[in-house]
Amino acid sequence: MCKPAGAADQPAPPDDAAEAAPYDAASLWSRLTYRYALPLFRIGVAKPLQIDDLPSIATRDELPDVTRRIVDAWDAERVKPKPSLPWALARCMRKDLILSGMLFLLDFGALVAQAALLRPFVNWLARSTGNSGGGFWRAALVVLAGLTNLFAHHAAFFMVMRIGWNLRLGMTVALQKKLLRTRAAEVSRVSTGFIVSLVTNDCQRFDNLLPFLHAPWVSVILIVVAYFLISNIVGYAAAAAGLSVLLVSVAIQARLGFVFKKLRAKTAKATDGRVRLISELLNGILSVKAFAWEEPCLEAVAAARSKEASTVLRAQWCRSLTAALYFSTTAMSVFATYAVYFRTQRGHKL
Repeated sequence: MCKPAGAADQPAPPDDAAEAAPYDAASLWSRLTYRYALPLFRIGVAKPLQIDDLPSIATRDELPDVTRRIVDAWDAERVKPKPSLPWALARCMRKDLILSGMLFLLDFGALVAQAALLRPFVNWLARSTGNSGGGFWRAALVVLAGLTNLFAHHAAFFMVMRIGWNLRLGMTVALQKKLLRTRAAEVSRVSTGFIVSLVTNDCQRFDNLLPFLHAPWVSVILIVVAYFLISNIVGYAAAAAGLSVLLVSVAIQARLGFVFKKLRAKTAKATDGRVRLISELLNGILSVKAFAWEEPCLEAVAAARSKEASTVLRAQWCRSLTAALYFSTTAMSVFATYAVYFRTQRGHKL
């Protein structure tokens, strides 16, 4: 039977057309309110979720594409005299990082604007003589600032968390491909524990770091703005007292961060040693049983675990102190501000 001309050049249509990812097909309003996830929630309410119920991920989150961008960025960085992996990753995700930085600035800017607008609105409520025209626009601005903070906050954190998990998964796949391309003689120089630590601990840091990536530079801008806003109310001396407490707390937390970094390196080394020791014991378990070396081996494993647990405990102490300062800094700063204010401005009312 003869085929029509050109029929051999036309590919056969696929059996099942690929369904577009909900995020790719969603509108701007749906992305801001996350309405595109509602069908998945409805399925989860009706029955336990299965693998087939999960929708396709967004095109920009496809793991092969993310890995390719990371590898290409690193290959371009390696030709430099001093290559830097953070700079390569930043260049790989520069568009998302710039957009998320703008969203964070809008988020915290709206928060400061809301606090600044609330004072004249409260003053109008206290001194209102029945004229409601002046209060409506004040209330509208407060609500507008709150809505801006609401949408910008969630959009910014969703974007940086998305960058974090893409970097974590992309780096894991890039590491796996690198190991498969490396000769066995070269791989044998690196212990299994070191590779496991890279995947389970170091790559996981992307998820922990990215939500706070923009905090340092955004905080500097907000501190300056907040200082001048507060100084107009309580004076420069009281505002400087509160700012000093904040800066001291930041310095202490930064120092604890460096200590935690050193402890984390010691923990990784101790974990590597413990995993290597246990791996050697399991490989030679027949010899251990034959020569009745159970007790010495148990003591060696216990010593390795004790060394690792010691560094983990000290690291947790650093994290606890950092968290305590984080949650108490606001209260201490407010206390210092009002203490100086009532000391220097006796008889004045806020």
